Amino acid sequence: VAVDTLRKNLKRLCKSIEVGGSGRNVTLVYNPLWNNSSQVWVHTTPSNVGETRVDAFPPQAGSKCSVTSIETVTLDNLAPLIKTKRAIIKIDVEGQEARVLAGGIQFFNSFSVDSILMEWRIVNAGTASNNTDANYIISFLKARNFAPFQVHTDKSLEFENPCKVAGRYLLDKT
Repeated sequence: VAVDTLRKNLKRLCKSIEVGGSGRNVTLVYNPLWNNSSQVWVHTTPSNVGETRVDAFPPQAGSKCSVTSIETVTLDNLAPLIKTKRAIIKIDVEGQEARVLAGGIQFFNSFSVDSILMEWRIVNAGTASNNTDANYIISFLKARNFAPFQVHTDKSLEFENPCKVAGRYLLDKT
């Protein structure tokens, strides 16, 4: 199952799946992941697709982003689409990692998630909200026996202070 907020990303993925001949094994979902099913705002920056973000609030006046409204799904909503009991997750949700994980409690209880690839850069921003999010993420992952490792160096990281180090992390079961 592949989930993306942007239609053009899914079109690229469709082409890759077609070229690879694995179309029968992939389900694409065109919705942002969130902690509940609701209407949200998708903010895209035309010059940088990587800056796409989902927000519960409409844009402020004068925003330079292109904005659309869309219905969200949760990880728990995706469970019926998955035909195996094991999963590997890649999350790139520009600071909404805590929300996505909060919408996946039953998902994690139902499936054996072996690894999660996730960025901590946005969570590392240092606001009180991000500290709350970081604490939630750490608690959620520790309760499920995940340990963080830097992707590029394979260096382990102490969960007690992961927000001091920005970057991509692979979280493996211990």
